[in-house]
Amino acid sequence: MHSGGDNRPLDVCYDNLATVDSKHKLIVAFDVTNQANDLGKLCAMSEKAKEVMGVEPLCNLADKGFYDGEILQLVR
Repeated sequence: MHSGGDNRPLDVCYDNLATVDSKHKLIVAFDVTNQANDLGKLCAMSEKAKEVMGVEPLCNLADKGFYDGEILQLVR
């Protein structure tokens, strides 16, 4: 498989995303994407978790893969 015309080899990949309730340690929302990274996914996953848990606001914690300050803002 090659990218859009520049002949770099690409692998097919899947990225699993999950949000977890910190109190009960249960997965409350998940998603699977075929993008190679999860950049820009924090906000959407937080919104799913808020809907499932019925909470407002929601505090987000993320691993170092989320390095953009705008992404790290609390979802309101």
